[in-house]
Amino acid sequence: MAKKEKNIVFVCTGNTCRSPMAEYMAKNIAKEKGRTINFSSRGLAVINSPVSKEACEVVSELYPSSNIHQHKPQSFGFFDYFRNNLVLTMTNSHKQKLLKGIKRPFFRGKVFTLREYTDLTDVEDVTSLDIADPFNAGEWPKSYLVENGLEDYLSDKAYEVRLGNHI
Repeated sequence: MAKKEKNIVFVCTGNTCRSPMAEYMAKNIAKEKGRTINFSSRGLAVINSPVSKEACEVVSELYPSSNIHQHKPQSFGFFDYFRNNLVLTMTNSHKQKLLKGIKRPFFRGKVFTLREYTDLTDVEDVTSLDIADPFNAGEWPKSYLVENGLEDYLSDKAYEVRLGNHI
């Protein structure tokens, strides 16, 4: 029997910084750990714009072999629910937008914020579910990833506690 493909999509607003950063970091972490998971990213309000220069710099500094600079932003579509085992959003607002139109309970069980899913936050406080938009924060140093926990949510704990069990 063929192994079921494991697919995870990260979702943010424009698919130009947070979700591509998560996608390319996750790809590199999975490769380092010998895990076979397909990662992608999408946006909810994509415009014809390349991935941000700052996102490329941050990810390339951490993973020099990353090809994030070749990323082309894509919109989240209905078939993304079918293609992916998990839909991990960067904010609770993104999650709520995706859940709003879902009629099938099966799809509802696939949509989480990244922080909520990896169980590394206080789910009682919905503001703690968000990974802040660096454009709004005005800060782009590598510390952005640490301060916003993006690396933590893609860590061994995340894989072992949740990702490995769900997909």
